[in-house]
Amino acid sequence: MCSLPSKAQQQVLEFDPNVRVSGIAHAYWAVTHARQPEGTAVSNPQSATFYQMQHLDEMSSNLHDSVDQEREYKKVTVRLQGSSDLAISINIKELRAALGLPNYTLVADGIFRSPQPPPVPAKAVDDIAHINGAESD
Repeated sequence: MCSLPSKAQQQVLEFDPNVRVSGIAHAYWAVTHARQPEGTAVSNPQSATFYQMQHLDEMSSNLHDSVDQEREYKKVTVRLQGSSDLAISINIKELRAALGLPNYTLVADGIFRSPQPPPVPAKAVDDIAHINGAESD
């Protein structure tokens, strides 16, 4: 998918400079506009989904900015051929390149939440009583 806004989208963005559209939000905007009847004027989406996409773009941008501020070297403890622990400094960018990883952390704080298990009921209820809405003692 194209990462640059179309001419029509660019005109909307120039009209309203407060709207920030990049990566994820732009892709969503392009898909939703493509599903509209032909001849529909391009307008800034006003849906909650679009706002969520903008938020994800902002979080991703902050994440990439923090990578630039990240220390170039980090200490890692290794054991070579059964020796005692040895602390060495490793260039993080080179390590990520060698492992074929992107040059940013794969754990995106704040973008996706950890799954939360459902709360455990305070009182055990038999299946039959639960169906009828009654609690057993």
